Amino acid sequence: MEFKEGNVYISNPNIVPGMYNHSSMKGFHMSEELSNVFRFFDISKEGIEIAQVTGFGECRYFEDEYNGYYDMYVCQNIKINKFLTREEYIDIILHESEIEVMKFIKTFPMNSKEKILFMRQFRNNIQIIEAMFYYQYGVKDIYERKDRTQILSKVMNNGQNSSQRGKGK
Repeated sequence: MEFKEGNVYISNPNIVPGMYNHSSMKGFHMSEELSNVFRFFDISKEGIEIAQVTGFGECRYFEDEYNGYYDMYVCQNIKINKFLTREEYIDIILHESEIEVMKFIKTFPMNSKEKILFMRQFRNNIQIIEAMFYYQYGVKDIYERKDRTQILSKVMNNGQNSSQRGKGK
């Protein structure tokens, strides 16, 4: 189905929230928090578009309390208010709470320019810098490294360029 801005779409009247099994999900899924969206859909796949929508008709609330995903809905009908460009949703996330930024870092495949932007924007936030190393740069042992404090200090004091030097052991 091709969606267009300004249009209204109607789904099957039997809506079913879903988080893990996409084939059992029925209805239009949405969230109040943009960062929640990237957990459920691989944005790198062709044809995935992010939009601001209005849900109406029968709507059901659902959450994944264990993983910290709240304020999600499945609705029978939606209106596509506005498609967001990649730059627009990056900008939105840059101004969200630390929790939302962390969820985004864990699930969104950033390009090199976006990685640099996040490393600079959050250079004073050790939790976000660690998450960037782990999820975006693939430094899976960052939380266990003996030189972790030195690596993080360099990044926090000098900006993103030192993070590239800190990748090796």
